[in-house]
Amino acid sequence: MRVLAVTSPASAQGRLTEAQANVGFPTIDGSIALLFFGGLPAGFAAAFIYLLIHRWLPAGRRAGPLFGALLLLVLGASVEPFRADNIDFAIVGPGWLSVVLFSALAVLHGAVVAAVAGAFSERLPLPSGQDWKHYLPLLGAWGGSGFRHPGVVLSTDR
Repeated sequence: MRVLAVTSPASAQGRLTEAQANVGFPTIDGSIALLFFGGLPAGFAAAFIYLLIHRWLPAGRRAGPLFGALLLLVLGASVEPFRADNIDFAIVGPGWLSVVLFSALAVLHGAVVAAVAGAFSERLPLPSGQDWKHYLPLLGAWGGSGFRHPGVVLSTDR
């Protein structure tokens, strides 16, 4: 994003993006918001998708970049960043640089997801039939905490 802000024309500096951020003025708040509302959900979703489809990807180092390219092709035009109604590409530029940077970012993201998944798969033990007893304290804590269904919090306000 910083590269696009620097290479954008002077008329773009200070303009508001779709996410209500000022072009050319990086802030801690904006960086934290990008991490929590953009980076982490995208990373978790990509990891989940990778776990579902990794069996059909080629083995070895090509799996990660290929996964990133697949994510870009399947989701890039409909979700982010290459949506047709994304006004940010009309503000920042040049357009070709935006496409190159976001495409490279998607391929790198896929490579990182595959590398992290591979590292975890080597280091974490496979579940066995005897592991259930270790999860009982967690189940008891979850059942007594007010959570009755994943994602639902029962309010105490009346």
